[in-house]
Amino acid sequence: MNLFLAPIIVIFFVVMVVAVIFVTTRSPNSMKKKIKELGGDVNKKGAGVLIVGGKTLTIEYFPGSRNSSPWFKISTSGTFGSGLLIRWETSRDKFYKKIGLNQEVQVSDKAVDERLFFECDTPEFTKQIFLNPDVKPLVLKILSSFSSIEITEKTCTFTRSPSEPFNEISNEVIMDSARKLLAFVESIPRSDLGYHPEVSVFKTWKAALYFIGYGILVCGVVSFFWADFSFRVVDSLKLGLSSIGVNAVIFSAGSYFAFRRIKGFSTSSKVFIHFLFTFGIGILLLGRYGFAVANGIFDKTPAQKFEQVVMDKYTTTHKSSTTYHVVVAPWRLAIRPWGFTVGRAEYLGIVPGKTYYRIVTKPGQFGYEWVVSESLITTY
Repeated sequence: MNLFLAPIIVIFFVVMVVAVIFVTTRSPNSMKKKIKELGGDVNKKGAGVLIVGGKTLTIEYFPGSRNSSPWFKISTSGTFGSGLLIRWETSRDKFYKKIGLNQEVQVSDKAVDERLFFECDTPEFTKQIFLNPDVKPLVLKILSSFSSIEITEKTCTFTRSPSEPFNEISNEVIMDSARKLLAFVESIPRSDLGYHPEVSVFKTWKAALYFIGYGILVCGVVSFFWADFSFRVVDSLKLGLSSIGVNAVIFSAGSYFAFRRIKGFSTSSKVFIHFLFTFGIGILLLGRYGFAVANGIFDKTPAQKFEQVVMDKYTTTHKSSTTYHVVVAPWRLAIRPWGFTVGRAEYLGIVPGKTYYRIVTKPGQFGYEWVVSESLITTY
């Protein structure tokens, strides 16, 4: 395949992957009916809008999908001093704290500290909320029916996930949740209560690790398609096995580096796991296919040509598309038959045992032979 065509295809794929699919949570008729009963309205995004105690509240519901659980949210806007997520503590949280990755904010109430987990990197903000003695019982009541309480600089949201169907959530439950939300909002500090240089460093490293992780992942995806289109190694298994050791060393070193840089905060595990996922997949792809690209792009040796007979042909079908495959005889004793795809018109004219292809290869900069092109010769 033309070497200049491959990057264009890769860029197109990356654009398609990066493009965000905007999914609106358009509410069914049950949302409109229920919100109307409560004296509210439904906005253009399908969310319910209520006015309670002079405050505007937003009701959202997602019915779930194949890979996502249904959820119910009630939120209100405001100006708050910091971000905070309050939820029940899990065994995973205990493990992360035990290995020193996460360090949770403590609010001087043992019962609360043992049962709840606070994702917040400004301790004073969380502690200030719980100075009000009414907050502890209120939070426990909220979390008895909701999965989490999330505060951002502009919103406070109660989330229930998984949630029952929206038409099974009574008007009384919605109004009770609204009152609890407004009561809780009153206890939220409006300032971050001080400057925290250690948090600034953490956020800097968080951004750096996200950049590195996604950067490696994008490079890995690009190299995957570039290698598949333009630098196809004949013995791909050998190349894959030889790259495992290098990949493992780089991944281990990167993981240790990331762990050391971001440990000690309540959200460290989220950053670390996110980095492991993007960096790990990226290194796996880049180590295998990036090496194949380098093996071919720096190869200055002369090409070799072989005329090989077609051993087999077959098709694969996926939904409404059909792919046409051709397999030619190996040109060396140590390699397997070589397979590739062709167009439909070319495929129909191929006769196994009689049709020949010219296979052009190069030995590779690092000793991994790769195929430059396959071209139909004739049918004898």
